[in-house]
Amino acid sequence: MDKAVRYTPCTRGHKVELSEDGEVVCSSTIHDYEMRIGDTWVRMGGIGSVNTKPKNRGKGYARRMLNDAVRFMRAEGYAVSTLFGIGGFYHRFGYAPVLLGKSEVRVETRAAERLQGGLKVRRAEAEDGAALLGIYETTIGGGAGAIRRKAPEFIPVGEAIDDWSVERLGWVAEHEGRPVAYALAEPEWQQDSDWRRAPYEVAVLPEFVGTAGPSLLGALGADAAERRVEYLKLETLPDAPVLQVLRPIGYEIALKYTGNQGGMGRIVSLAALAETLTPTLERRTERLDGKLRVGTLSLDCGDERAVIDLGDGPDVELRLPQDALLQLVMGYRSIDELRLAYPECVDAAAALSLAGLFPPGYPYTWAINHF
Repeated sequence: MDKAVRYTPCTRGHKVELSEDGEVVCSSTIHDYEMRIGDTWVRMGGIGSVNTKPKNRGKGYARRMLNDAVRFMRAEGYAVSTLFGIGGFYHRFGYAPVLLGKSEVRVETRAAERLQGGLKVRRAEAEDGAALLGIYETTIGGGAGAIRRKAPEFIPVGEAIDDWSVERLGWVAEHEGRPVAYALAEPEWQQDSDWRRAPYEVAVLPEFVGTAGPSLLGALGADAAERRVEYLKLETLPDAPVLQVLRPIGYEIALKYTGNQGGMGRIVSLAALAETLTPTLERRTERLDGKLRVGTLSLDCGDERAVIDLGDGPDVELRLPQDALLQLVMGYRSIDELRLAYPECVDAAAALSLAGLFPPGYPYTWAINHF
């Protein structure tokens, strides 16, 4: 690794600093997180706060630091890395889009405030943290791209989480005195000198969608009406069960695929990723039709290769660049889509098996966990 790059442990992982002649010229942070892929947690290094002093830009310092950071993460046992980046830059370091850039639902406030479900809705309190964490893990925290959280991340407004995090604004729907749904957001954000409330992250336990869903959304609608906001905005995915509550009253949904920017990722260690995902792939193999089952799955990224034994069946070899392979593994792109770009990556018969092993979806990191 580059001797000019220093790694200092910090609260979230490591502070990275590149020095030249005793002066720090470029810095960033590697956040040590676990990210959901399939039905398991994968160790992920989140690159954030990348900064090069203006006088030192254009000299290749960020390139040196980021290339070294990938080597550091590999040595430390990270499987993948993600970041939220500017356009046209991070692909140079092997990163490609792997996360939806936006998934936002907009519903008319006057329609939302009429929803009723019969459950009590109140503001979230600090004591709700463990219960809300359980709801998150049972629902939206199980989707690809979700970050493993801790209870303090659900602390509401009035209690600072730490010196960096923004305080949260939360609502809770209760059933027999226990939280069964929540809505969580940053209090305000500013755009063009206009202060607005960020979209609410909404999570509802499946068995309470029909009661807690309309109760919670109705309360949010009433709050929006009091603030004279025309539309209630929610951060939710297209396959979220809570949208069944909104369909009768109407809503708009906006999805954004960001191209060469936004939520990007790369494989840091194919061996570590393959080892972590093996139990998930074994379970998916068991659900496949017998004719589609795979024996040995070989993943070839050119400079790294991994072999996964999935039982009885024909051997399959998949050849993709590491960034494209991560897009497949995350569900950002399907195997059929990738075969359009890489026709020789796998034969047509094996592609049917891979479609079952790596189903497409909506990989997404919730805004509260952006770094």
